[in-house]
Amino acid sequence: MKKYLSDSEILNWNDRLQDTPYRVFPKYNSRSSFPAIIFKQIINKGYQEVITLDPHMKFSFLFSVAKNRVDNFFHIFNKWFSSDISTQTFYQDSSNQEKLSGITVSESIIKSKKEFDHKIKDKEYTKFTYEFEGRLSSIMAYVMFLEDTIEIFSKIWGYDESGSEHQLTKFSIGDIVCKSNDKSQDYLILDYVPHKTGYKKFILDYEVCKMITNGQIIQYSQPEIVVESNLCWSRDNRIDDILN
Repeated sequence: MKKYLSDSEILNWNDRLQDTPYRVFPKYNSRSSFPAIIFKQIINKGYQEVITLDPHMKFSFLFSVAKNRVDNFFHIFNKWFSSDISTQTFYQDSSNQEKLSGITVSESIIKSKKEFDHKIKDKEYTKFTYEFEGRLSSIMAYVMFLEDTIEIFSKIWGYDESGSEHQLTKFSIGDIVCKSNDKSQDYLILDYVPHKTGYKKFILDYEVCKMITNGQIIQYSQPEIVVESNLCWSRDNRIDDILN
């Protein structure tokens, strides 16, 4: 699945750049189906904006994760993160020559990463503080992956006012299910598979593999991706759970 910054995500960065002389805008072109990022610098005491190169910036990003789910959060992040992003940067020089460049996304822009445990209504959280320094486009892309992970995470687990945790998905990793159109075969849920459908909108599918029982040995087929509506509980497995 292609990873990219939507036009809304690009424009929303201007709220974060209010105290800087820079602004960012989406730029569509015939060579890509995804918007590029065009950078502008405010000059002449704020009365004029000129196109500029991708600026070097410092930026802090903070968020908290339920302490018991930190490993789950970074499992999602590590699977979602990619150094290959479809968004490019756009620059037009004084001779009107246009140039599109790829965005480099790597850990090298993280200058520090701090963790701090705290409580909110008796629920333990871990706060993460990322200090970035590098090209603005690289920072935007890395923060996008973190924010996407937050959105994906929030579709799996939720918390009420008392801090109690609730799973929001119908199935969990490790559940035994069947396909709705063939209940004779059991499948093991291996993982969630997110798909980005718009600005911070995600659909979660499931990575599953067929369970082939041979005596006391269970073999597994190659994994496949199945949408939730095509899955149902394994009748045999649910009966075993009740009896045990």
